[in-house]
Amino acid sequence: MMNERAKELGCKNTTFKNPHGLDEDGHLTSAYDMSLMARELVKHEYALKISSTYDEYITVSGENHWLVNTNKLVKFYKGIDGLKTGYTDKAGYCLTATMNKNNMRLISVVMKSSSKDNRSSDTIGMMEYGYSMYGSEVIFKKNEYTGKINISGSENKKYNYYLDNDVKLIVDKNTRDVNYSTKIKLDKLKAPLKKGTKVGELILEFEDKKYTYNLIINEEVKKASYFKVLINNLKDIVTGNRK
Repeated sequence: MMNERAKELGCKNTTFKNPHGLDEDGHLTSAYDMSLMARELVKHEYALKISSTYDEYITVSGENHWLVNTNKLVKFYKGIDGLKTGYTDKAGYCLTATMNKNNMRLISVVMKSSSKDNRSSDTIGMMEYGYSMYGSEVIFKKNEYTGKINISGSENKKYNYYLDNDVKLIVDKNTRDVNYSTKIKLDKLKAPLKKGTKVGELILEFEDKKYTYNLIINEEVKKASYFKVLINNLKDIVTGNRK
C-alpha cells in the first residue's frame, strides 16, 4: 500500500520494503521523492500540529512519559514547524523540514549527513537561501476570479463559478515578468448541485509545468420544473444561444 501511494504522489525512485524505515536491501528513496511525500503531508493541519510540538507528556498505564521532538529546529529556529528526522547506518542523519514564512511554505530535504548538528545547519542554510531568492506571487484571488457555466436542468441555467483557492506561484525574486498561460475546462453537469460543488478546473502553464486549480459554485443549484426548462429553451432559441 505504501508503494502504491508513493506512485500516486509521483515518486519514481522509491521502493518500500518495510513500514518502519530501517535498513533493508532494496529499501530506497530520493530527496525529490521525500519532498513529494512531505508536500502531501503538510496539507493535513493535524500532522503539522504534531510535528511542531517540541515536547509533551503522555500517560501510559498510570505513568507519565516525557517525549521530546528529535527535530530541535522547531524550538530553536523560528518558523520551522516540521517535519521528520531519521537515522540509520546507511542513510546517515536525515531531516525533511518545512517552514511557513512570507505567505510561502518551503520544504527541504537533507540526507546522509554526518551529524545531527550538520543536518540542522544544512536545513537552515537551504531555508534561508529559498526565502532570499524566491517569493510567492498571487496570480488570481479566489473571490475575484469568476466566469459563467451552464448547468443543464437548473432554474437559472447560468451560474458563476469561482476558484476554490488563490492561485499562487513561487517565482524568482529577480524575475520582473511572470509569463504564464491559462485555460478553463468545465464539466458537463446537471441540477441539482450542492453549494461548493466542483464544476471544472483552471489549468495554468508556467515554466513548462502544468498546475490545476478547482473551480466551484458558491450557491445551491436547484432543479428546475418542466415549465421552467421549457421557458429557458424557448429563450435560447429566440436569442440563438441554443446549440
